[in-house]
Amino acid sequence: MLIGHTLPRGGSTYLSVLVARLRAGDVLSLAGRPYAVPSVTSIPKRSLPEGLYASEGVQRHLVTCDPASGYTRWSDGQLHANNNLVVTLDPA
Repeated sequence: MLIGHTLPRGGSTYLSVLVARLRAGDVLSLAGRPYAVPSVTSIPKRSLPEGLYASEGVQRHLVTCDPASGYTRWSDGQLHANNNLVVTLDPA
């Protein structure tokens, strides 16, 4: 699993630009290897599914904040996206 941050409205990072453009059927390169994108899913930030933590297998996941889900101010005083965006990657 690869995890990274996007920024609240008005900012941009590599992940916020890349992930916003990814769609099922796309192919990208990760560590020099091609991966196909079978799905892009927005899920609540409560917790990530156990399957994302698998230590074996060839499937990878790119996880970042989902700016399209809106923002809520958390107890740390910062705005956080309501959802995570999970991009599933299969070897191509």
